[in-house]
Amino acid sequence: MIFCSIDDKNQAYVKCLFDDVFGEGNFVGDIVWQKKNSGGQHAKFILDFHEYILCYAKNIEALGAFLTYRTEKQRQSFKLEDEFIETKGRYLLSPLKSWLDYRETLIYDIECPDGTTTKTQWVCAKDTFQRLKNENRIVFKKNKNDEWSIYKKQYENENEGLVKTPSLWLDCSNNANATRELSTIFTDSESGIFSNPKPVALLKRIIEISSAPNSIILDFYAGSGTTGHAVLELNRTDGGNRQFILVTNNEETEINPNGIAYDVTAKRLKRIMTGECYEGGGAIKWLEKNKPYGDSLEVYDIEHLPADSDKIFESIDESLYDQPRMEINEKIDWVCENFEKTCKREEEK
Repeated sequence: MIFCSIDDKNQAYVKCLFDDVFGEGNFVGDIVWQKKNSGGQHAKFILDFHEYILCYAKNIEALGAFLTYRTEKQRQSFKLEDEFIETKGRYLLSPLKSWLDYRETLIYDIECPDGTTTKTQWVCAKDTFQRLKNENRIVFKKNKNDEWSIYKKQYENENEGLVKTPSLWLDCSNNANATRELSTIFTDSESGIFSNPKPVALLKRIIEISSAPNSIILDFYAGSGTTGHAVLELNRTDGGNRQFILVTNNEETEINPNGIAYDVTAKRLKRIMTGECYEGGGAIKWLEKNKPYGDSLEVYDIEHLPADSDKIFESIDESLYDQPRMEINEKIDWVCENFEKTCKREEEK
């Protein structure tokens, strides 16, 4: 699975590019998320409050439905109770009438309590309707025109409270909240170190609907490290053991003289893991409402060397592979030997 966050200006171009790379048939969907809920008055025509998240699969035939838990706002819609309150929770009434495209198999007569019948296109086939009726899940009500309206009961705890993910996300926080959240992890003297971070809630939902509890999540445009933060938070929520790999170009700026990887990404993750601020400035505000996640963080600095450089082998730190220090010729033999083994294993696959 791959998810790509993109703005309105470039969405169409990236969609065409991804169709070419991954195949149009592997396009899963286009999620619209609300990045802000105010401002933008400088816009000439239409206020821009959203961005897109393009989603593609490597093989869509092997993909299951994207399921997520109902939000608190969605759960508040379930207000009615019946004899199944203890096992199924509360319920809401969902209209049985369908306004979708014409399907002959969904058009049939339903007998109402007074013996009259009503015929239209329904949301389910006749045998499904009969099953729902036998389960006492069909409700008849007279509307203001003295006509019968038919509903089915939809229970809060059906499918363990999981529902298919909609394409419109209005409840995943926004950039302003993400900026405030990030500021609680850094000291006052470090304010403004990163602009327009993504909300943890947004990345958490993406990972929640698309990953297994032991998945490895790759973000090759890591930015402020929100993806890593979201993985840690989701693991805490559902007991998962996901891991993450974050990649960034370590751009150096006046605000981040050591590069974004060290001054923002790694620093953020280390602080929320350990709860400690090694650079001074006192305890971070994030700890007032959160507990450190624990775990460990490995940081690597990847260098680019010319293929004909005599420093290639010198730059390899053998101690990272639990090897003793080697002379250069010995190290070359060791690297080549392991490279050959890797190639053989790959060929065997």
